[in-house]
Amino acid sequence: MRTKSLILEPINLIYSKDLFELWSDYDVIKYTYAPQIKTQKECDERIKMFIDKYTDWDCPNNFAVLLDCKAIGIAGFPVINKERFEFGFYYHFIKRCWGKGYASEVARALMEYIYKNYNEAIIYADAVVINPASIKVLTKLGFEQTKLDENGFNKNGLELDLIHFKFEKSKNKGSDVLSSSGFAGQPTSSNNALA
Repeated sequence: MRTKSLILEPINLIYSKDLFELWSDYDVIKYTYAPQIKTQKECDERIKMFIDKYTDWDCPNNFAVLLDCKAIGIAGFPVINKERFEFGFYYHFIKRCWGKGYASEVARALMEYIYKNYNEAIIYADAVVINPASIKVLTKLGFEQTKLDENGFNKNGLELDLIHFKFEKSKNKGSDVLSSSGFAGQPTSSNNALA
């Protein structure tokens, strides 16, 4: 799938060297539950986990985000409950790509892609209170805050308030989010690229 500046490819081991930079940087993963990786082997194992545990084989849902043929991040919508069309929503970018609008660009394209494939999807996301950039992206997309969990994020002794968000297309009928992303269709690789 293509956006104005980026390409999203189903996550695959061929991006492991690029994604090592992402997951080995504490600043990138500190507000996620993912542990910081130290080796290339750990990076490969994390990619395999994404493929094995979180991939929807009917519709690719976890992507490497590419800029100039290099993975600069990941984004996706892991299945929570497929029968009820419930999905999570996430994105992570390497630090040198922060502040360039890529999160918003990718998030808009993913939202459009989700609803093209799952018209009745309900999408959930979380953000820690001290991460205003992620909160801004989610609220611009039309996500609604559903709950504030005091000390809801706990990692390595770090406790932070966690905001839970929800997006339902039926409650965002007037939103331009699902029609203004510059999204250009299906993923650029077939499902077989995940194997």
